[in-house]
Amino acid sequence: MELTGLKTRKEAIDYALSQAERAAKIVKLFARPRRSKEKLKNLLDPKYHLMTLREQEKPQAKLKNLVRRDVIVGDPEDLVHLDWSKERRGNLP
Repeated sequence: MELTGLKTRKEAIDYALSQAERAAKIVKLFARPRRSKEKLKNLLDPKYHLMTLREQEKPQAKLKNLVRRDVIVGDPEDLVHLDWSKERRGNLP
């Protein structure tokens, strides 16, 4: 208990059980039969290109999807500096 910094017996038992479970999983993982490189190559369809699929699934920037429209004649900055207070009608929510 001194090495791990655990304070109670319950914490020590929980820690020991979790470590035993972790070790058992590792042993089970390495006990699996390994496949040869040839068998691994044959697992996937030869037409399957991972990098091509990743490029197709990559999200595109939303601004690239916008269509440019020439609606404003003049400098758009002029619209920002207009006095719009006369156009306001009533109380807005």
